[in-house]
Amino acid sequence: MTEWSTNLFDPQHMSHWGVMGSLAVLLLIAFLSATLLPLGSEPALVGFLLWQPQWWIAALILATLGNTLGGLFNWWMGRRAKVQWTKKASPSENPQPKTWIHNWSHNTLSHHGPKGLLLSWLPLVGDPLCVLAGWLEWDWKSCLWFMGLGKGLRYCLVSWATLGALAWIQDGLKSLWLAVF
Repeated sequence: MTEWSTNLFDPQHMSHWGVMGSLAVLLLIAFLSATLLPLGSEPALVGFLLWQPQWWIAALILATLGNTLGGLFNWWMGRRAKVQWTKKASPSENPQPKTWIHNWSHNTLSHHGPKGLLLSWLPLVGDPLCVLAGWLEWDWKSCLWFMGLGKGLRYCLVSWATLGALAWIQDGLKSLWLAVF
């Protein structure tokens, strides 16, 4: 885990802004990491859960919400890019681009439709998938649903692994303590 996420949710810092402020920071980090910015929300979620495990449901919901809204922002950017490209195309040009990216995305992604956004949580691939969904003019409500589902399942797994590992470590230390003393 990176040092910034550990320090961000350390009790000394949390006393300044409290649990609600820390949850707001988690929401913001999750949103920004879903855009094309090179951030990771998992270290922030793990850092929060290590210091405040009793708030795991709120952390899970807010991380999912922030990351899903960031994916919807990417969808919107793809949609706006398509609108701008269409406006700049001359009347004699076909308003659909004929690039290899368009052909690949249209053929591959159209086969699965918005269900393909279940993979929007994947590193390097997820953000462009959301942009392409907007470019292909998929229904935003369907996209939002599948993005949220995929991202939520990922955060459930991260939370489960973090809290499970935390309990396992605590049990191991307790057993070691009892065995030694």
